[in-house]
Amino acid sequence: AKTDMRFLEAVYKVLREEFGYLPQLRVDQFFVDGFVERKVILVHDVLKLASRRHLDLRRQQKKANPSESRPGSALGTRRPPPTARLSLDDTATRASTASSTL
Repeated sequence: AKTDMRFLEAVYKVLREEFGYLPQLRVDQFFVDGFVERKVILVHDVLKLASRRHLDLRRQQKKANPSESRPGSALGTRRPPPTARLSLDDTATRASTASSTL
């Protein structure tokens, strides 16, 4: 339980210093029964803050490196080559062609 407490203290420190967020729930209250609504509100707020920060950083990255903002270049992800992509129509055509040759 002590490591959980230390982890949550570190999370609270990041929330205060990096996000300017002051949780309405103390660290010791987080580990006791009760305060369910406040715990849910805290988790919701943290998710919103993280999501906003992520979007802000993505916008800054795109402004700084416009050539790297092409679709499929983020985080090393790539689109499959055009020949590998099939539409629903192509799939149906191939299925009917395969069944007619049997």
